Formats: sequence, C-alpha cells, structure tokens
Amino acid sequence: MPSNERRFWYIAITAVLLLFFTGASALVHHDFSARQDESRRKIGAIYMTRSNPFYEIIDEEIRTAVENHGDVLISRDPALSVERQTEEVKNLIDEGVSLIFLNPVDWQRMGPALEIAHAAHVPVITIDTNVQDSELVAATVESDNYAAGRSCAEHLLTHADHANILLLKHSEARSAVDRIQGFCDAIAGHDGFTIVGEAECQGQLELAMPAAQALLAEHPETTHGRRHSLRRRWRA
Repeated sequence: MPSNERRFWYIAITAVLLLFFTGASALVHHDFSARQDESRRKIGAIYMTRSNPFYEIIDEEIRTAVENHGDVLISRDPALSVERQTEEVKNLIDEGVSLIFLNPVDWQRMGPALEIAHAAHVPVITIDTNVQDSELVAATVESDNYAAGRSCAEHLLTHADHANILLLKHSEARSAVDRIQGFCDAIAGHDGFTIVGEAECQGQLELAMPAAQALLAEHPETTHGRRHSLRRRWRA
C-alpha cells in the first residue's frame, strides 16, 4: 500500500476515534454504562478476511490509532463468511467492546449483524466500503472507489493505444463494485479498448490467480499480438 494511502487510513481512523470518544457520537444513542469501570476501552474490528495483506495493513493503522488513545483492539477474521461475521459481532459485544469497526463480507447482507449491534447500543463504523443498511451505521471510512477505478482506466488510456481487458471482480464488496464501475465508465467509448472477459475472485489472490489463468486461456487474443491489460482486484 502506498505511504499516502496508509496515511489516509491512519488520519481517518484517528479522526473518527477522537470524534467518538469526545462525545460527538452520542447522536448514535449508545450506552456504555456496563463498560465504564474498565480503564481501557475495548474496540472491535472485523474484516472480511485477514488473508489479504491489505486488511493486515488496515488493522495495523487502526491498532496504532486505538493504542495511541490508550485502548485495546480486538480483531476478528470471518474468512469471507457473512454468517461468521455476524457471529463475531455477537462475540465482540459479549466481550464488552465499546465500538466495532466492520469491513463487510457482503455489503447487501449485513442487516442482521448491524441490528444486533444497534440493539446492544454498540456503534458500528464501516471501513473501506459502505453497506446497504446505512441507517444502522454510525460512520463510514472509505476512499473514493469510483474515482480510483476511473484513475486506473485513465492510466491505461494514457499508456496504451489499445487493449483487450480482463476484469477480476468482487461483487459482494461495494468498494470493488464501485471501482469496476469507475473503470468501465472511463474506458467506455474509447475505440480499441475492449472488455473481453470477466470473473469473480472475491478479492483473494488464491482465487484471482487461477481465475486469471482461466480467462487468459479462454481469450488468447489478450496475450498474442497485442498489448493487454489484466485488471487485478486483489482488494475487496
């Protein structure tokens, strides 16, 4: 991850924590009475997976911000399972967390987990992507994923005069959907730039590599006689 992006995540998370712990997030109607006796607040973080290095870096930045505030971070890995992610929300609430950072496995299916946190008066901050049930979220920390997709396309258009393009997608993650949409919108109407194939890979390297190999085998025109671009989406 570029240093400027790491800086973005650290500053954004620090700002959210300062806002939260100085009382501005009282608008969320939470109640910490059962946890006030602890000298260090417990903060939860649940990622869609920890096998992706991107989320390890995000975890490091959140942990730094939390520990600099004198609190403790408890991280969980549901391994791309919505059901396990929902269960982890329950478990963290049982452990007495005051706040949960949530990187949703599926942006459209997080309602039950968010309802659990809402009923327990534990605010949820979604990271790297938003969710369909946004009214149950206290805040969202994300970059402009649509603009990021457009930037990738603009870089390609600047450095190539034509390309057959393969897309690796992660449709369960709104952030990935937005990046793909931004990319597709930016290349639309440019002669010589054609999307010839696409496949789902859940943003995981171990799934992306065989998916890419299969696409390349199906579309030999991407590797013979032309410059080509493989649109890699290791992130969610």
